[in-house]
Amino acid sequence: MGPSCRIAKTIECEIADLPPAEVTYFIRPMKAYCVRNPITRCLGVLFYNDSLMQVSIEFQANPGDLVFQNRILDLFSWQDEMKEMGYIMLPMIWRAGACISWENKVGCLVPPSAPNQHDGNFSIQDLGYVALFHDEKLKIGVMDTLAHLLPIGQKLFLDLSCESAACLVRRLPQAIRPGDLANTVLRVFLDAPDTLEPPIGKVFVACLVKQLNSSNRNQVVGSRCETIMVDPWEVGFLDNNLCVLDHIMSL
Repeated sequence: MGPSCRIAKTIECEIADLPPAEVTYFIRPMKAYCVRNPITRCLGVLFYNDSLMQVSIEFQANPGDLVFQNRILDLFSWQDEMKEMGYIMLPMIWRAGACISWENKVGCLVPPSAPNQHDGNFSIQDLGYVALFHDEKLKIGVMDTLAHLLPIGQKLFLDLSCESAACLVRRLPQAIRPGDLANTVLRVFLDAPDTLEPPIGKVFVACLVKQLNSSNRNQVVGSRCETIMVDPWEVGFLDNNLCVLDHIMSL
């Protein structure tokens, strides 16, 4: 939802404080969009059914309500009606591999387990998201999720003793004793999936690869990025007690 983000940036406010404004939304049919009233803090879901040519909104009368009110909006003036109701449309996080920072841990957003109660990662029933951590799945409200969302390009550090890093160890620029791997990390950057059907709960990160001269393995001739797939608990933020490596080597 670029329009909302651009207006928030222009008037220098957070999405949570963005007032109803003249915004032109372009919505996809048969997708659920979370809406919010910044004054009352009530949430809702807007949905466009293209087969019925109908825009509907289900919304809370009071914050935290589990039973929603329903209203059908005019197909050609629904944006004006939504504004008059005091609602704005929030950015949606549908993509696989999206991550948040939570209590200094990295969690990967995954679809809720309830069937037919979610659209991608977004839970229509709970008006929030579910983040996968090593030992649990945690329900997190939509505003907390947006506030802790990690952007593409976020710097992270991959634990080189983890299972996903096993194929990288032989490509490290310097040999590391197996006992020291637990204290060694590789600098990586959060990336988007590089496949059309990414596995649920997997995180995609990019790392720097130094390319060597094929005839002289001691000569670096260039560099590139390589995307690898890891589990969310295998990456984290920097601990000063760890040894950090910047890159791996080409095969």
